[in-house]
Amino acid sequence: MLDISKHIQRFSSIGTKVMVDDYSLISVLNHKNEAYELFKKEGIGIVPEYRMVTTTEQFCRGYSELKEQYKQVCFKFVKDEGGKSFRLIDNSKTGYATLFKKQTTRMTYDAAVAALSEKETFPPIMLMPYLPNEEISVDCLKTNSGIIMIPRVKGATRVEAIRYNPDILATCQRFFERIPLEMPCNIQFKYLEGIPYMLEVNTRMSGGVQMACLGSGINIPNIAVNKLLGIDKHWTNNYEEKQVSHIEIPVVI
Repeated sequence: MLDISKHIQRFSSIGTKVMVDDYSLISVLNHKNEAYELFKKEGIGIVPEYRMVTTTEQFCRGYSELKEQYKQVCFKFVKDEGGKSFRLIDNSKTGYATLFKKQTTRMTYDAAVAALSEKETFPPIMLMPYLPNEEISVDCLKTNSGIIMIPRVKGATRVEAIRYNPDILATCQRFFERIPLEMPCNIQFKYLEGIPYMLEVNTRMSGGVQMACLGSGINIPNIAVNKLLGIDKHWTNNYEEKQVSHIEIPVVI
């Protein structure tokens, strides 16, 4: 996406429209450290406390500082695809209880230090408190009629809830007031002790945008494509809270 945005004029020169925002904006939003600093500067929501590290020594120091204030700490590489490098540092005792925990994203502090110690320096890692409570994914699009904002509460099941929390909506509204994205985006939050922390802004439609569309009756992809073509599509949101899910069926191919 970044490369496409960077060379968007080449697409325009051959008459091709591309649904991507300006490179100067998305290059910042796709770099988590720069994005967090921008959010703080512009007064957009609340971002988690974090540490950026590139050495094992920095990792150990950052972990120690965060553990003084937070129960659990997690980390991942800044440049990551699909959260593959995400790890929750879990120093709980081994035994029967661990059989009920998903282990693929968990590792002990000692194991993390041992792995990172194999490199003198490594690509930037972001250390931050683990936010175990509700995850909110807000599918957004700026239009002439206003900003479409559809918050989905995501959980461990396939059932998601469309819930219009005023604090979440206010933060998204503030984001668009300060950062003029014109194409669809997805703003993610996670709660800790009742506080919605702003995690990231994906400068694209989310993988679950169809859930938001079904639950709200607003067809974001259709409105976005028409906007790109210069057509203003009417939409309304009745702000009804609903639950939505999807069903898979077997097919013969």
